[in-house]
Amino acid sequence: MAASLWGIAVASMAVGFAGGYFWRIWSTRHDRRVDKYARAIVEGMPGHGWSNDPSGRFIYVSPPALRYYGLEDRFIKMSDFRQGRFHEAYAGMLSQIIHPDDLQGTLNHWGETLKQGTPATYEYRLRRHDGVYLWHRLAVHPARDANGNITAWYGTQIEIEDQKVAEFALRRREQELEMLVEALPANIWACDLEGHVTHFSTRLEKFFGYQLKDIPYEERRVSRANPGLIHPDDAGLAEDLLNHSLATGQPLSGRYRMRRADGVYRWTEQRGELLRDRDGNPVQWYGVAIDIDDLKREEDALRYREQELRLLVDAIPMMIWTVGHDQGTTYFNKQLLEFTGISPDKGEDTRGMDATRAMAELVHADDLKALTELYGRSSGDGEVVVMRFRIRRADGVYRWVEGRYAGLREAYGDGVRQYGFLMDVHEEVQSQAALRSMQDKLDDAARAASLAELSASIAHEINQPLTAMLSNAAACRRWLTLGTPNVERAIASAEAMIVNASDAGEIISSIRSLFRRTPRERSLENPNAVVEEVSRMMSSSALGVKIGIRTELDRKLPEVQIDRVQIQQILLNLIRNGLEAVDARPGVTVPVTVRTRAETTRIVVEVIDEGVGFPEEGQFAQSFFSTKESGMGMGLVICRSAVEAHNGELWYTPNVPSGTRCAFSLPLSLGADG
Repeated sequence: MAASLWGIAVASMAVGFAGGYFWRIWSTRHDRRVDKYARAIVEGMPGHGWSNDPSGRFIYVSPPALRYYGLEDRFIKMSDFRQGRFHEAYAGMLSQIIHPDDLQGTLNHWGETLKQGTPATYEYRLRRHDGVYLWHRLAVHPARDANGNITAWYGTQIEIEDQKVAEFALRRREQELEMLVEALPANIWACDLEGHVTHFSTRLEKFFGYQLKDIPYEERRVSRANPGLIHPDDAGLAEDLLNHSLATGQPLSGRYRMRRADGVYRWTEQRGELLRDRDGNPVQWYGVAIDIDDLKREEDALRYREQELRLLVDAIPMMIWTVGHDQGTTYFNKQLLEFTGISPDKGEDTRGMDATRAMAELVHADDLKALTELYGRSSGDGEVVVMRFRIRRADGVYRWVEGRYAGLREAYGDGVRQYGFLMDVHEEVQSQAALRSMQDKLDDAARAASLAELSASIAHEINQPLTAMLSNAAACRRWLTLGTPNVERAIASAEAMIVNASDAGEIISSIRSLFRRTPRERSLENPNAVVEEVSRMMSSSALGVKIGIRTELDRKLPEVQIDRVQIQQILLNLIRNGLEAVDARPGVTVPVTVRTRAETTRIVVEVIDEGVGFPEEGQFAQSFFSTKESGMGMGLVICRSAVEAHNGELWYTPNVPSGTRCAFSLPLSLGADG
């Protein structure tokens, strides 16, 4: 019995040992199979894997990792690894693959991870087998048993070179943008969708003398009750601007004062824009605060000077106006507003009033065309244009005014701005008209008296020889009609008639001698003075007012000996002809130009018009030839005689594109006796 029990026990032990042996073999094969699959997964994943024992010593490094770094299996042996010498062991091993700038940090991080026993992630540069360092990201995680003890460390790492390069580029752009923002001569701010400030640029923080973090969040929104860094008088405006932009999403724009670090309030220009995402949703407000305090002071000073100038202009007893290049920006001073009856208080503000419409409403219809054409020819070179015309007064009465204006080119652009003034010359024009009318009547009376006196003188002087001629003619006929004609007596009567006719001729010759040219005393004169005198006189005539006379005088002309009256008669004749020629051309009101110049041996005076022109050169200054229907054809003949009496010449040339250039010369060596 005992022997059988012993046998059974021995057999049981044998079976148990055999079962345990075979179970160990089976389980080991299973573990090897699982390990095989795990290695296949680690070695086939897009990265590198490894494992360490709890102390940090390498247990396994995937073959792809060894090949990637160009290492051999002995790399992971760490034969000199000793407890307490972790950094030395790893430094000698990892210095072969980790960038020198990243080695110490990596060792410190890995040592701290082993000490804390917590998962970790960090980045560093590893050297590839070809010697190129590339950025990698490492993730390590501890494995623990049922009691929480670390049994191993498992880690993976992947290449992140492209990502890192992109991050560096992004960071560099951010730095450049930040430098650019800080370099801008503006104070930059940002606020959230509720109006609370979330960012101050460094420049703005220096301006305020505060950092944004020092201001409580609830005090970062401007309001009347909480002006903060804004002038109390402007806080309401700033709050209204902010509320409007927050409610509507429209850009913020306004001016108000902000307190500088030294306590001084300075004017700023505020501009803000709402940033939206790709879907159009609002994200945040960004804006700038530009210091315009100096500009604001200059604007205030300029506004004050402008007001002073306006008061001065309004006090001048002249009607002053200006018109912009677009003829839509006009200005009338107080005198002109009162004269015309246009008043801004009646909604008729002249600023923005069209100049063409203003002329059409105020200028007399008979003068409007000439004034419009003259106004449109302004060159912008500062030349002063003068014209007289009628303008409607506030009571509806048209009065004569003299207008003077000049066009000047604006500082910016090609526009021409007109500046001018008007003087009321109504009484002067009426007086001149009355004076001309009286002068015409006196001239007519003088001519009539002279003609009557001349007629009586001629009749008295020639009456006797004519009566004698009639008597002798009757006697001659009587002697010839007798039954026996008395030829001797008839011949005597005929001879008497010859004598009577000769007496009549002598009488007529003596009368003609009264009108023959005789030498007159001459004086030393400047032709420019005579031209200006005649031009002023002709400018007051009806045609002179309608067409205008312009002078272009050589101010360096020498004085010459002339008969002033005769030169005046020449100029009067030529200027009158020019005005009448322009008036005969429909639709043309170009002023007649009188020009003087000095040549080597003579002075030349030209009268230039753009009228109908002279038809034939051969008939110029011929007696009884005239281009006017009522002309006698003696004007230019008299002019030529007067010029030749001064040893000068009279001629004409066609003007281009139309009209005539009549000119005469006076010798510089002209003597007092001609």
